[in-house]
Order: sequence, then C-alpha cells, then structure tokens
Amino acid sequence: AEGTIKAKSVFIAVGAKAPSSKIKGEEEFTGRGVSYCSTCDAAFFQDRVVIVTGDNEEAIHEAESLSKFCKEVRFLIPTGNIKGQADLS
Repeated sequence: AEGTIKAKSVFIAVGAKAPSSKIKGEEEFTGRGVSYCSTCDAAFFQDRVVIVTGDNEEAIHEAESLSKFCKEVRFLIPTGNIKGQADLS
C-alpha cells in the first residue's frame, strides 16, 4: 500500500515458512535471497545489509541473531505494531 521495496535479501520472520506467499517474488527467490531461518542462513549474509520483516517476537529474535553476522539489519514491520512481549532496546 505504501509503495515498492527493492532488496537483494529479505528474511521473513514468521517462526517457520508461511503456508502461502504474501510477498510478490517470495517463492521465486526463496533460497536465493529470501530466507526464513537466521540460525541456518545468517552466515550467507556476512557483512551485508539485510531486512527482516515481521511483527512478532520471532522477528525480533531473527533480527538479533542476524546482527551478529550482518553489516546492518533493517526491520520492516508490516502492521506497524510489534505483537507479544518483544523488547526492542
């Protein structure tokens, strides 16, 4: 609704792979820039800028995990609000 976002890599932090694609190009780029598990894939993004999209505690944990490997982690919150007991500090 607010425009198009272009990125080389995106982590979709839903705790597990979402049952259906909600982002255009998600299926096409899964495993080639779109990842779901920072524990599994973080090292592939060493010293890169990545975006984590999600609105729950799992998304925050994924971003935190990625921050140990990546140059920069940006956070995209589609709903505008974090759900759960997440601490962004």
